[in-house]
Amino acid sequence: MSSSKGSKGRQRVTTACLGCRDKRTKCNGHPIQCSACQYRNQECVYHFTENKRKPPSKTYVKALEARVEALEKQLALLQPDSELRTPIVQNESSSSPGSSYQARLVDPVDEVTDTLGGFCVADGGEIRYFGSRSNFNLIQGTIVSKKSSKDMQREGHNAASSQLQPFEVSQDLHEHLLQLYWTWQNPWQYFVSPTLLTSSLLGEPISLFGPFHSPLLLSAVYALASRYSDRPEIRTDPQDPNTAGDIFLAQVRVMLQYESEAPTTRTVQAVLLLSLIETARDKEALGFIYCGMATRMALNLGLHVDSSPCVSKGLLTAEEVEDRQVTWGGVYMLDKLFNIGLGRPSMIQERDVTAKPPALESKDELLRWYGKNRATQQQIVVPCHYVSMAQYSRELFSAAAEALDVIYSPNYTTRSTKCEDLLSKTHVRLVSFHSSLPLHLRLPRVLKADESTVAPHVLQFHLQYHVICILLHRPFLKIERRPETSAVEDNQDDSSHVAICRNSATCISKLLAWQTMIYGMRCTPISTVHCAFTAAIIFLTDAATVIGKVQESALRNLKVCVEALEEMETAWSWSTRSLLALRDIAKGWNVESTVFDNPRYRESPPGPEQSSGVSDFEAFLADRDPTGLCQNILFDWNATDLIATSAMAPVDFIDSDFNFNDFPSFHNLY
Repeated sequence: MSSSKGSKGRQRVTTACLGCRDKRTKCNGHPIQCSACQYRNQECVYHFTENKRKPPSKTYVKALEARVEALEKQLALLQPDSELRTPIVQNESSSSPGSSYQARLVDPVDEVTDTLGGFCVADGGEIRYFGSRSNFNLIQGTIVSKKSSKDMQREGHNAASSQLQPFEVSQDLHEHLLQLYWTWQNPWQYFVSPTLLTSSLLGEPISLFGPFHSPLLLSAVYALASRYSDRPEIRTDPQDPNTAGDIFLAQVRVMLQYESEAPTTRTVQAVLLLSLIETARDKEALGFIYCGMATRMALNLGLHVDSSPCVSKGLLTAEEVEDRQVTWGGVYMLDKLFNIGLGRPSMIQERDVTAKPPALESKDELLRWYGKNRATQQQIVVPCHYVSMAQYSRELFSAAAEALDVIYSPNYTTRSTKCEDLLSKTHVRLVSFHSSLPLHLRLPRVLKADESTVAPHVLQFHLQYHVICILLHRPFLKIERRPETSAVEDNQDDSSHVAICRNSATCISKLLAWQTMIYGMRCTPISTVHCAFTAAIIFLTDAATVIGKVQESALRNLKVCVEALEEMETAWSWSTRSLLALRDIAKGWNVESTVFDNPRYRESPPGPEQSSGVSDFEAFLADRDPTGLCQNILFDWNATDLIATSAMAPVDFIDSDFNFNDFPSFHNLY
């Protein structure tokens, strides 16, 4: 049988028009108008659907084949004797005698497939970090930029000198502000290495630029330290403490405009301080923005990456590596403090960080802290432990970061199984962490009024610990109310979440009261504001939902927190916002308390003047110690309220350290 070459086989129409479908007639599938519709003189409409019988694309098939091959290689590694083991193919060109030394030294495939990124040196000598996705990590030489960091530093300093009214910092004022910064700010928020900065400032006169200092950094230090000072010459309005450091702040803003184009580690440190300054001025949005800017600059410089190998390559010195480690620790801490204090997402993820903390053998770890007990007027000299404090603070924030992000994420609810499990694991991890602190970071079970072994930054560490405990368990509070009453009786609620929040808030109140007596709140870091605010919220909750002794205790502890916030107003305007918020919350919850009877809470926002009068805690001591001899007054951490006894039992720092043993055990409620 033969057939002509021009004949075509029967064509199958896969899609018939709607008209032919309705009439159940044969459709030739013409794209414009089929023959049947043309005969019927009607509109021809096609309805196309996805062809599920279409085979997968070649790209998709190749991707699956590559995935299978990768899984086979992994299986071969686990089974070395298996026949699935992938043979190793030798590169003949690389093993041939004629191969060059450079070809044997550098394998392009290895460099292209590297996912870790690397450091590059700009023409000013500063280090820049580029991830492998940028392709700049393949450059072995120097990256040429328009202007170096040193050029931008000089331009910024010249601009500040020409645009602003000159203000000469005397040697006496320089030492005064640096001493305030080293005493009250840097031990808790370890942004700057005192050893490196002090060594960089050596010389007479002090050089404007040095390996570990710059005009921008010094102005930022002056501006923040001025918040701790009562000197009138550093205020634009001598009667307004909120203007302290404005002269230096203006210089920082001008110089930052230039240095932000080519930032250095000094720029990052200055922006960290600027973030705190703006927050202190009750400009939290601007402070949060500067925190993000510091983080971006740090990532640009690769501070989050372990730079210790750069020492052997000659790119960095050992001191510069330590300086980078200290600065990154400050960036990490501030990012987490904003995450906790403002409830905003953290920018730093643990998976991106390989930077190591400074070694415990660092000279900063051996420095001493000098202060004075304002109750006894005795000098206090204790080891500062800069490095170990920073390390354990980082561990504290890292231990709670994931749980806080998940619990407070809008994508999860507090009743989800993931939140329950994560909270349980984090709780156990925190308890274990807190009970295994080194000796110099522990608190004695009993704190005396003449205590001379606990520095204020150690108190800050424990304040943050209890704040984290409250924030972890607060979303799970469960208070049973009787239908006929608006508040529950004492001991009606046996929820462990309530007990943990209440005990942590009480511990915060005791720490605030003790710090008020020994050091005062005039020079406490700004992070203390959120600690007092968080504890006060728990006390307001108890005052509004329970009656009896628990409510009475809550009101007394609330007064301690409020008075601590009032004393902090001189340095931190952020404290004023917290006080006004507490007033409004108490009013909304119908909490009757004499704490907010002050006319300042009823008429207008409080001014910048310093709080006067005797604090509630000092009056409490005076009632029980009319002679004023506070040295025998002790704090008993086992007490459920802020009480004092005259017991003369000695303090054992090893066996009677403050820990979480008195807290109720955690159990899931749902």
